[in-house]
Amino acid sequence: MAVSLANYASSGLLEKSAYIEAGGQGELTRWKTPGKSGYFTEKGVHFYPNVKREDIPILLNRDYKRLIFDFGEKYLFFREEILRCDRKIFLLNISPWQKFTAEKLVRELAEEEWGKVMPLFASAFASPKEKSQIEEAFHIHIMEITGICNAFAISGKSFSMMNQLLGENAPVKKKFSLNLTKRKR
Repeated sequence: MAVSLANYASSGLLEKSAYIEAGGQGELTRWKTPGKSGYFTEKGVHFYPNVKREDIPILLNRDYKRLIFDFGEKYLFFREEILRCDRKIFLLNISPWQKFTAEKLVRELAEEEWGKVMPLFASAFASPKEKSQIEEAFHIHIMEITGICNAFAISGKSFSMMNQLLGENAPVKKKFSLNLTKRKR
């Protein structure tokens, strides 16, 4: 989902965007090898694999309009970085066999002080029963993510959802008209 958000920010919103894998998952390096600059580019997005905590301030000071962080399961280790984020989206895997893990995450996050920016919970392929149980138990809303099968081919049906996740309004093409009336001299 994070790759989809970075792609949408870059391609849909036309913002200079980067995806930062900060949880040490190593998934990006299985996809591509970064160059000397520490990243690789795909569809206009800069992908930074295996970013260390001490390197995050450097990335924050670059000229990116949108940084999408993937902290993986190490979200508590990156607590300070999460607190600096304008949007906090936690993707929950809600299936009967992952319900305990999702509840653990929500419980840990409920104990945090988030200030003015509250976390947003989202889930793709959620079991309706488990989703409903978690929402009721923790008094939260879990946004359902639908219709994204390919992170680099997001259909128009998903634009509204992506805008909601990113906290943006869809870009609107402005219609320009020229006033060609003659001025009196």
